[in-house]
Amino acid sequence: MKLRALPLVCFLGLCLFSTSVVAQSQVAGKSQDLPPLTIGEHTFHRRILANGLRASVVQDEQKSVTIFMAIGAGNRDETADTTGLAHLTEHAMFAGTPTTGTDLHEKTIVEWGGESNAYTREDYTMYYDHNFPVDKLGQVLKMEADRLVNLSLDPEPTLHERWRLEKEEEHAYQPSEGRDERMENAVFQVHPYRHGLRDEKGHTKGPELTVEQIRGFYQKHYHPDRVALVIVGPADPQEALDLVEAAFGHLPAAAGARGENGQGLPSEGGLEKRRVDLDSALPRSRKVLNWMIPEMGHPDRVALSMLAGLMGRAELDCGIPLSVGMGGRVDPDLFQLDYAAPATEDPEADGLLLMRAGSEVDALLAGFRDGSAVAKSAAHGEAASACEFDEVKNLMIESSISQPLRARPYFAMAAVFARFDVFGQAETFAGFADAMAAVTPEDVTRVAKKYLNPNSCVTVTFRGTGEALEPLPDTAKALHEAAAEASETGDLQRAIDAYTKVMPLQTDRMNAVINLFYRGSTYVEMSNFDAGITDFEAALDIVDYPAVRDALEEAHARKTRAMRGEFEDLLEGGSDESATAAIDPDDPNDPDAALKAELLGAVHETMTELEDWRGLRFTDDVHPDFIDVSDSPDEKLGGWYEPDTQRLVVIFGKDKKAGFTRGVQLHEIFHALQDQTWGLIALDEEAVSSDQMRAIQAVTEGEAMYAVSDIMDYDFDQHTAIPETGEITRDKYEKLFHYGTGLKFVRALHQEGGWPAVNRCWGRLPMSTSELFHPERYAEGSARRDFEMPMLELSESMLGGEVYEEDVLGEFELRWLLTEDENTRGLVDAIANELVADRMYKVAREDDDYEIWGIGFATAEAAESLARDAVIALNREGWSAAVVDTLVVLIRYADLSDDEEDA
Repeated sequence: MKLRALPLVCFLGLCLFSTSVVAQSQVAGKSQDLPPLTIGEHTFHRRILANGLRASVVQDEQKSVTIFMAIGAGNRDETADTTGLAHLTEHAMFAGTPTTGTDLHEKTIVEWGGESNAYTREDYTMYYDHNFPVDKLGQVLKMEADRLVNLSLDPEPTLHERWRLEKEEEHAYQPSEGRDERMENAVFQVHPYRHGLRDEKGHTKGPELTVEQIRGFYQKHYHPDRVALVIVGPADPQEALDLVEAAFGHLPAAAGARGENGQGLPSEGGLEKRRVDLDSALPRSRKVLNWMIPEMGHPDRVALSMLAGLMGRAELDCGIPLSVGMGGRVDPDLFQLDYAAPATEDPEADGLLLMRAGSEVDALLAGFRDGSAVAKSAAHGEAASACEFDEVKNLMIESSISQPLRARPYFAMAAVFARFDVFGQAETFAGFADAMAAVTPEDVTRVAKKYLNPNSCVTVTFRGTGEALEPLPDTAKALHEAAAEASETGDLQRAIDAYTKVMPLQTDRMNAVINLFYRGSTYVEMSNFDAGITDFEAALDIVDYPAVRDALEEAHARKTRAMRGEFEDLLEGGSDESATAAIDPDDPNDPDAALKAELLGAVHETMTELEDWRGLRFTDDVHPDFIDVSDSPDEKLGGWYEPDTQRLVVIFGKDKKAGFTRGVQLHEIFHALQDQTWGLIALDEEAVSSDQMRAIQAVTEGEAMYAVSDIMDYDFDQHTAIPETGEITRDKYEKLFHYGTGLKFVRALHQEGGWPAVNRCWGRLPMSTSELFHPERYAEGSARRDFEMPMLELSESMLGGEVYEEDVLGEFELRWLLTEDENTRGLVDAIANELVADRMYKVAREDDDYEIWGIGFATAEAAESLARDAVIALNREGWSAAVVDTLVVLIRYADLSDDEEDA
């Protein structure tokens, strides 16, 4: 189950960085002792055997011994056709060898009072023998060495393990895991991390795989140089290492480069900005923003973990919970921001809230990229306690050095050490605390700017069903699924209710701790810190789990900070009202006070009028900024709204009293309503091309103009037609498109589906200006094309040089090309209506730079007409044309257009 609101990322597994790694190669034919590594109070004594196996011993005060053996092979070593093979091989490792018969390995450890088991992850497989007598250490090591190279793989016991795998997959699977797998399949394009898809019952391909496929995986990956082994117990370190040498030292190393971890795996190479929509059974939509972070050992991973910790504490003003997570796998992994609207009885309101959350997330990201959010977290002020930056850092450091050596295999420090060591990163793990202590606010800002780039974000949306919520189920498995689903969609109270209902049904120690942990974490996400602390303490009374203790420390820290903020607010006092909210019209020191008060009253009246018309609500007051007419950039302007400053500029003065007319008020204040609802700056940043940017601008201006024309009952269409003859400037043409075409588009949506249709448009913005000119294409989805269409990937021979810039210009620019001159104006509809897709390339050749515009049409007739009948327009712009069936390729010197723009 995925936890949306884990207060601290699981830092031991996720915060990885690089230090100067001690050479891991051994002297030919000899073993080599390596310098010991200290983590907190524990010292790991190390040796690398001649065959490449890495062994470590760390002492504790218990009388028993535990062995962790990490194999550097996991799910990433599978293909789409062999998912589950690593896990199946793990099961087969218990099927017996000629020396140790079927099930005897596990049975022997259990007879000695211990436990033997294993688990498989994406990059590795971990085997452990837990809490057995110290005098059996040599015997257990020989058993592990035996099955590392001598696995029998007899059909009957091996196929029985395959059956056990099938049942385990069915029992453990949850739909929330399936959604995460589908997301990774969509985000990763080539790396095997994308292969982990299971069917609706939770099955991989594992239950269908053969004994021979298991044998092939085993022979390829199970070799000493892909093993890291850690022994925990009271044994003398050197004596224990000698026992490892006696058990494993005679085993042969892998032939050639077979033992190199990750050898031959495809590299993802980074992400590019794109959006992916996935169907889901969730009642409301969920969004996950994905960026790629570097591989294990990269020095930026530690600062990225600090960034995740800080961002994980952020709270959105709209109240929607935000989950922040950072992967810690060996190869480049994902940094994710996750949010969803709660499922209520009003899907439309939830959708609007989700869009508002998106705007706030964009603002949050901008704050971390420009450093303002990091600087705020690092400001000490007058409070005696540490700033939030240091607070998060110290919690991470404490978590990394205080993990128990072997409390539970999943959380044991020794197991994590083995996992790092098998990939040659033991120094990375041991040095985490020092590296984290050195992280500065500047480091966090740098990695936020470098990796959380809007142009490298893959946004995955799980489309909700919109269905009403059913009452909570009655079975434990169904309740866990309901809790996970509620958490994913931000319905935190429903998640708490589900965990509360399942607790009496699962009273065993393990499930009791899990349910308390998840419920407590959900309480903390709702800022109910006392309830979260109570649950964490109750869980720790059952079992002292490190993850629960970390969550408890985080909850206490956040509670302290919240209370400190409340006291500071009380001490500071003051009001949140703006200076203009209480204008005295009789103020003798302001000759324009009466006019300001009058205009302010008009603004408030217009806000109420727009709310009633549109069915949306302002989330904040609109605060006018009054400036004198002498300071206006254009004497014709009466006012405007600025999304970047969120201010409404109002021109005032005796000669401009009527300048801020009713129409201007409606239009500009409606922009403020749009901005508070959708986040205009963030929407512009979503554009993947110039064409989509212009389409978004037209939706913005068109809806505002629709408000003016509908409320004032004015036919604005009479002003939007392109004249058949006469001069038309570029500025005039752009305004006609933004205000006129945009108005017609929004009105068409509203007339067809009401305001819900317009709301959905803000959540699924047009991809092209073609959809604005032809609203039916947006409704049908036929114009939402992939901009990487094969027909527009022009061949190298066509481009003839190095492409240094690409863009999509769209129907808007094609129409302008033909509209500017009245001699070609009559061709506009016949040619532009047939546009399919286009792409503009800027190409550097040996002799000069060129622009190449590939334009694809639905018919060859339209392509030929552009090249033949629009020669005047093409020559005017310096274009030469070539036609290939339905494709027109235009080419010109790049500096020609630059000169014209300068002019």
